[in-house]
Amino acid sequence: MELKNGRARLAALRELLEQLPPGPVVDSAEEVVRALARCWSELAGSYETAMADYKLYRAEKMRWEPPDLTFIVARHGGTVMGSSRAELQQWTVDVEHGQAIRGSAGFRQLNPKDRPLRTAPLVAEILKKVVAGVDDDRLRWESPGDRTIVRVLVSQFITGQVLQTEQGRRRRFRAAFEKALSAVGWASVPRKRDVYAMKALG
Repeated sequence: MELKNGRARLAALRELLEQLPPGPVVDSAEEVVRALARCWSELAGSYETAMADYKLYRAEKMRWEPPDLTFIVARHGGTVMGSSRAELQQWTVDVEHGQAIRGSAGFRQLNPKDRPLRTAPLVAEILKKVVAGVDDDRLRWESPGDRTIVRVLVSQFITGQVLQTEQGRRRRFRAAFEKALSAVGWASVPRKRDVYAMKALG
């Protein structure tokens, strides 16, 4: 019974599309999407990459070129991992054979890209303050009267909209900063991230 109903839903989509002229689907787009969603589970390949029927309502640039219905859907799964881009998938639905084929249409930038971080000037600025033993919002000294051990609050001044970008920036800063500190008589304190001490105390 379910198989029969599925075929009927696919047939309804086919009949709807056959009433449309070839080319972009504009005025009937919502109606076509509803009909497509009703029979999506009947299409071979439709659930590749977890493409569920409710996601069809994000369909864009729909075209009808018999027997194929094509459209683009923005997938936002990567944003959960910190990506600022959405993957654009192009789907081709062969309504004659009941098959959905996924293709790639590139990416869409959702958020502005982080501006490149100039590590060298930042390293030089923080290094100068550490060597001089001055107070700064980016530094936390061991005690008011002790200017030989300091924690650099890297996570407070090196940020990024994308997690991977943020982590990469911090790694580059730490590597360059520790190298610069070593040249002026300071070293990182073992097992204490971003804490540095004069070598004479190490």
